[in-house]
Amino acid sequence: MIDTEYKVIKLVSGENIICEMTDYDTHYEICNPLLMNVIPRMRKEGMTESLALTRWVQPFTEQRYFEIEKSKIILTANASAGLAIYYEKCLESHDEWINEGPTHEELEEIEEEEYNELLEELDISEDKIYH
Repeated sequence: MIDTEYKVIKLVSGENIICEMTDYDTHYEICNPLLMNVIPRMRKEGMTESLALTRWVQPFTEQRYFEIEKSKIILTANASAGLAIYYEKCLESHDEWINEGPTHEELEEIEEEEYNELLEELDISEDKIYH
């Protein structure tokens, strides 16, 4: 059972997002926004549309909360129950995908290995001094 009420937001940019939203005097605060992409498909039965939810800003930041000026929003509507379930499943999938990434230690190890490989490719040893 879904306890949270999710909002579908149409921005003046033309983008549609789904998220949790809190209303303040001058702006909205949104949490975990996902971009809504409607994909038309031709099938034997005729034209159909499917919905893909992708990360909106998160590929560029670790933040989960964002402020949007009220003047940048055309409309808001409550998400349907089916869309809310799909949204939660997509959030779970994105979190699992993010958590499957390498740890900080693994990244440092990878960077050190790449650095050593570059040194080998360039035939530069650490005992040589360049001025």
